Amino acid sequence: MPSPSNRSLKGFPQLTAACIEGKPRSVRHRQHQFHRLHDALIAAGASIVEALQDDNSFLRREAVLEYSLALRELRSTYESVSLEAEIAAARAVEQARDSLHRKVGVGIVYIRPDRTRADVYGTLSPLCAALAAGNCIVVEMPNTTRRTTSILRRILLDSLDHDTFAVSDAVPPNEFLEQCVVVQQNGIDTDLPNIISTSAKRLVSPPLSSLNIFFVDRTADLERASRSVLEAKFAFKGTSSFAPAVVFVHEAVRSQFSDCLLQDVQAFAGLATAESGTVNKVDVKTAGGPSEFEGLISDPRGRIAFIKDLQNYKTLVKSEAQKQTNLLLYSATSMDDMIDSIADLTGNLLDTPSSAFIFARLPEAKYLANAVAADFTCVNTFPVELLVGPQFPRSMGVIADTKALPRYIREIFEESRPVILTPSSTSQMVESGLTLEQPGLRSQFLDWTELMQAPLRPTGQRLGKKKDFFAVAIGVGAGVVIGMPLLILTAFVGKVVIRGL
Repeated sequence: MPSPSNRSLKGFPQLTAACIEGKPRSVRHRQHQFHRLHDALIAAGASIVEALQDDNSFLRREAVLEYSLALRELRSTYESVSLEAEIAAARAVEQARDSLHRKVGVGIVYIRPDRTRADVYGTLSPLCAALAAGNCIVVEMPNTTRRTTSILRRILLDSLDHDTFAVSDAVPPNEFLEQCVVVQQNGIDTDLPNIISTSAKRLVSPPLSSLNIFFVDRTADLERASRSVLEAKFAFKGTSSFAPAVVFVHEAVRSQFSDCLLQDVQAFAGLATAESGTVNKVDVKTAGGPSEFEGLISDPRGRIAFIKDLQNYKTLVKSEAQKQTNLLLYSATSMDDMIDSIADLTGNLLDTPSSAFIFARLPEAKYLANAVAADFTCVNTFPVELLVGPQFPRSMGVIADTKALPRYIREIFEESRPVILTPSSTSQMVESGLTLEQPGLRSQFLDWTELMQAPLRPTGQRLGKKKDFFAVAIGVGAGVVIGMPLLILTAFVGKVVIRGL
């Protein structure tokens, strides 16, 4: 049997065999896998936190947060695996009951984690969801000098069953990937040119245009908005998948918001100095910076500046990205100006941001949320969970019934396989209409067909006269033309009468 750590690009025949046998669908197998993985992660907790700090230059509290969020993801996903529910679903047919919500795993899930940073949460989130759904799993983990990847690789290989789990050093051939649901966390990659269009399964990936837009309206709580914007951009060394591309700031509060940013930056610099013992200096420039910038604030984490022209945004980001982390702000004249300016970032009026974070009073926030129509919108908050892990995959979106914001859930790695035993009332009626043996049923069928032709239920809207838009416009215009001379004549007559008196 091939090694669970495969370098030969021959695929993973042991996984295919396990899928055919149904081993990953066993509830007890899944539960035992979760327990073994959880125990291994707990035992290696200190090493994982230390590795996250070293590989990503995280603060200790940031590394602890990512580790803890990964454990929370494992725990909550494990709770979705219920032996009682699985037994009830399996026995539905035996007990002559429909199984309309029956689901099974997709088979094999191939996970390609984010390569831009050493990531624990981003690897474990889809892995746990795929495991809970009853699938075989392959995680791509190339040989690397990152300690986090090495530790996580060892944990996974030591704790998970080699019949249903494997690690790949490189991309397997398309023949194998075509059997898989592929989780691609960095969007469409150049080394998967054919699987995107020819895969028999699905590609689970984030939006191609992963723009995160922040809005600070003149009605916003500026202190809260400032803290959220700085946290989203600079926490975790600026690696958050939801870090703002641009922050639109209403020009009426530009000065006040800049003051809030400066106060928060100075407060962070003081904390950083106390923690590290190194003096962290904050530089402020209101003029004299690069021609693209206005009002520069620089601190150890990066630079904050208003940009003058959104048309140069992409060129500016590309040229500055290698130098320092930049928080770019743009002064907008109104909410409509903010909305219209999004097209300058996306390059297409139909493209929408992957996420929007709106800081405003609720009426203004509602207006912006409806107009922007991002995949994911938060109002007056930036959830701390979004600081780690990848973006939500476009094929799944956000789960509306929970605020825990898991990046992946088991349902995305399942397929619906309903089983129907008893025909519906419609089926019985249609069948009776096709059968001429029972005249009484034939009559019922004819009554049913007439009922289907009845008018739809009223909308409840008040009845009113239908008015053509252009007819109304002509009427208004005529009223103005006729009414103005009458108004002037009335005023003139009034003056004459008054003088006569």
